[in-house]
Amino acid sequence: MKNWNFLYLTLFTALLIMGCSRLRNKKKNALAKYQDEYLYLEDVQDQLKSFVSPEDSINQVKNIINTWLKYQTLLGAADKNLGDSAPYFNQLLEDYKNSLYIYHYESQQIAKNLDTVVTDSLIKKYYDLNAGNFELKRNIVKIWYAKFPKAFVQVKEVLPYFKNANPNSLGYVNEFCTQYASNHFVSNTEWLYFDEIGKEIPLDPLYDQLKFIQNNKYKEFTDDNYLYVLSIIDYKVKNNVSPLEMVYPQIKQMIINERKVSLLNKNQGDLLKKAIEKGDAKIL
Repeated sequence: MKNWNFLYLTLFTALLIMGCSRLRNKKKNALAKYQDEYLYLEDVQDQLKSFVSPEDSINQVKNIINTWLKYQTLLGAADKNLGDSAPYFNQLLEDYKNSLYIYHYESQQIAKNLDTVVTDSLIKKYYDLNAGNFELKRNIVKIWYAKFPKAFVQVKEVLPYFKNANPNSLGYVNEFCTQYASNHFVSNTEWLYFDEIGKEIPLDPLYDQLKFIQNNKYKEFTDDNYLYVLSIIDYKVKNNVSPLEMVYPQIKQMIINERKVSLLNKNQGDLLKKAIEKGDAKIL
């Protein structure tokens, strides 16, 4: 153990003394060796910068060497046992490397040249031309909803506002609910899937969702602890076209994706054209 500590302390001292003037002689500069592969002092210097004391650096050098040797022996065993599969794995590695190169290059082209500005009018035009692609899969609603403690007697003050659901009362109702409700969602513009709000309300498990939405503009529910208030402002049933505001982000991303594909295709065509003109690419 003393010999090991002395060896690693010597290595740490060498690191401090050498600084930028690193030795290039393999025998003097190597920490470990596996077959024809070497681990050099300069390979580990950056990893030791956070260690102040010699003891810390000694332990870290030990860990680095052991980890490196384990990795090299494992890699050697794997390479030895590949047998006839070696060409296949070499081709996989080559394909992966090439894919990384291309991905990095194309990502740079996209970041530099892709137009990501999508106007409201363009989104509306795309929506009108492709409305059939935006079919609702679930029922959606615009609602005023709140959940109050059952013992809260002041709830009577806000119930008439829920029944009328006048947009002019929206600010007051939201403020009231923020202060007193256990949970609430009050909006005249945002659509929700009714499934989501249905989880918050003590509905009959056998209820018919479509009939409920169509026949209950205002409804109160209670359980042992809470009063639930629901006012349905608007609704759209599944199999109809989704409202534009609900698919707006999706359409914007679709337009950007189409531009991305077009940009990459054009870039590939331009590169091929230039390569043919230079004589670098030709059909034989």
